[in-house]
Order: sequence, then C-alpha cells, then structure tokens
Amino acid sequence: MRGAGEGGGVVQHLARSEMDGEQSHSSPTDPGANATEDGEAWETCALSGERRPRSQMLPYGAHYVAPEHKDAFIRQLETGESVAIDHGFLDQPLDGKIGTIFRQGFRLWKRTLIPFAIFLIVFWLPLDLIDSFVGWHHVDWGDGGIDPDSTMMNSAQYQLISTILNVVGGLLGEIFFVASLHRTWQGQNPDLGGDTLLALRRYFPVLTARLMSTIVILLGFLFLVIPAFFFAARLCVADVIATVEKKSGYLSVHRSFHLSTRRLGTCFLFGVIVIFLLSTVPNLFLDLAWESIALESWVVSGLVSWVFTIPAGFVFLFLYVLYRHLNGLEKERETGNEPGHS
Repeated sequence: MRGAGEGGGVVQHLARSEMDGEQSHSSPTDPGANATEDGEAWETCALSGERRPRSQMLPYGAHYVAPEHKDAFIRQLETGESVAIDHGFLDQPLDGKIGTIFRQGFRLWKRTLIPFAIFLIVFWLPLDLIDSFVGWHHVDWGDGGIDPDSTMMNSAQYQLISTILNVVGGLLGEIFFVASLHRTWQGQNPDLGGDTLLALRRYFPVLTARLMSTIVILLGFLFLVIPAFFFAARLCVADVIATVEKKSGYLSVHRSFHLSTRRLGTCFLFGVIVIFLLSTVPNLFLDLAWESIALESWVVSGLVSWVFTIPAGFVFLFLYVLYRHLNGLEKERETGNEPGHS
C-alpha cells in the first residue's frame, strides 16, 4: 500500500535520486513527447505544474517534482494531504478548477468501481425496493382503480417511513462510499469491512452535519431565496468533512464555511452542474416515467426508481474531489505557495 505513512521512504528515494543525478531515469524520449534540443524529455512537476527538462527534476514513481518543491511535497505525503498526482492515477494538481475536478473524479471512480457498486446495490437498491413496497401497499386501489381519498390518508405514513429509510440506509451508504474514496485517494487498497465500520461510527456526526446544513438552507429559503443558494454552496462539503476529518457535525459545518470562503464561485458552479444535472434532472425524468410507464408490481417500480437514482451516486464522488481541492488550496495559502496549474 502507498499512503501517508510512506513519507520516510519517499524522502530516501528522492535523496538517492538527487545524489545520483537522475541517472536511473535517463530513458530515451518517448515518441511525440516534448524535448529539448539535445533530445531530453520535458517533465511536469507534480506540485507546481511547471515543466522542465527531466535532468532538472526529482523522480517520484512515474512522476517528477522540482527540487525546490521537494520538501513541501514530502510534507504533504507525510500528513496525508498529498497532491493528486502523487499516487499516479490523477494528472493535475489541486487547482480548484471545475475541469480538473471532473477529470480527477472520473479517474478516481475507475479505481473505486467495487465500492461504488456496493454503494448502489447493497445500500441503495434495497432502499428503493423497500420504499416501493411500502408505497405500493399504501395505495388504496379500490374496485375501479386508485381511491384518491384513501390514498391521501395513507400518504403521510408512507412519507414518514420513506424519510426514515433514506436517513438511515441512504446516509450509511454515502458515508461508506466517501470513506472508500478517501482510502483510495491516499493510495491504499480497498477495505470494505473497515469502510463499513467507519460508516457506522461516523453516522451520527454526519447526520448532525446534514441536519444542520439542511436547517440553514431552509432558513435561507424562508427569508430570501438567494441566501439559500449561498448557504448551499458554503455547506456542500460538510458531510465529507465529518467523514474524512472525523469532526463533529457543528465543526464540520463551520469548516465547510471556512474552506469555501475564497472558492464560493467554484462551489456554486459545482452545485449547479453536478447536483442539478446528476440529481435533480434524473428525478424529473423519473416523475415523467411514472406518468408513462404502466408498472405492474412494486419490484419493477423499485428497480425503475433505482436506475434513475444511480446518477446521484456520482454527486458524492465529485463532492469528495471538491473537498480535496478546497483543502489543498487552503494549505497552499498557509504555506504561501501558489497552487500549480496544468
């Protein structure tokens, strides 16, 4: 496994490479790669994004670091706050750009297909089936079709059961998936049992953060609509913080406000693109499906509902990557370094 605990090995590796003058990494230039007049390949610094000849870089795995950024790079590895490129499956530094977040998100998703499938099948699919079963049996069909009066009387009970199912099963699945993303981002192998236990341990702090965020956003809607969108952008990574940093619900909400201070536009644009397109739009199509599809059983109804909610699973993937960028940019400000670009 390659994680934060390997910082000492990285130090030794970089030190040896610096003394050896990069001789062990003097392979011929790849076809089509940019090169100097002498045929030496150019490499991109994993921390700053700056391009230099290979002989002026220190190697780390398949990637390179500029000598002046070596110490900062190692510190990030040792604390677990590594730049995205340090584990070799992401190509851009933490620059806070929407395009970078999407590219890194999809690459991270490819490394977490099994946890993603478990998240959808083990947690969300039974949830939709149970929800469909409860809803199906709370409809009074009558002799000639649905009896609207009786159905309305049962709808409050159904909504209560549906809410409980989502709060318990749905949230546990989300915490499990975020924990798997965090483990993979740090270069560790999947640990389905460990991530499940973490989901159980962090359930109430994440639930508290979710409830507090929801209350703040609803208050924004009650007074003025615009503050609600402002609060939603500021609180978008509170759940992730409660899971990853193991903070209380209140501290997670507070930290989410702090992290998004200088990237409010990014958070707002992220919410519009990701949450609206991956969550709201599929729900609208699901409502249209109920109008046009003749469902003959609660099983089919649950499966249809589950299929339309699959895109929402990607929301948590991109929220996690957004958190990594916000956290990385904060550390860049603290150290006085400008974030790299690629």
